[in-house]
Amino acid sequence: MELLKLIVLIGLAVYFVADAVLLLKNRQFTVKRSRTWAIIIALLLIGLLLWGRFTGNPVGGEESYGLDGREYFILGLISLATVYAFVDFIRSLMKKDSFQKEATNPDAKCTTWGGFVRRKLTFFLFLVTVFIFYVILKL
Repeated sequence: MELLKLIVLIGLAVYFVADAVLLLKNRQFTVKRSRTWAIIIALLLIGLLLWGRFTGNPVGGEESYGLDGREYFILGLISLATVYAFVDFIRSLMKKDSFQKEATNPDAKCTTWGGFVRRKLTFFLFLVTVFIFYVILKL
């Protein structure tokens, strides 16, 4: 199970690094883009989890006394946002012309359908990373 967690975390990190490289290549990795911040925050969270695993000081779980109502609420909100991002990602896969209709400025945000799908996938994987981090932190 530990090996599976490690593989998932490294896989997520590889995706975020590859997405950052593609954004850098297209000169779109700027402070003004929310996707840039999603990549940076996800890499920081994954880095913290991997650092804790390799140094022997894992993040969270030291004094777990169970979850209270507020933590269930936060976990529910993160889960709801993750499900919404997944549905949005699947919807972008199904509609080839959705990137031209949805983007407020199609030329600036995404010029191809593949770029649009990659943007949706990045936000979905970012929320998956936040969910994993919160669960590991609290359990």
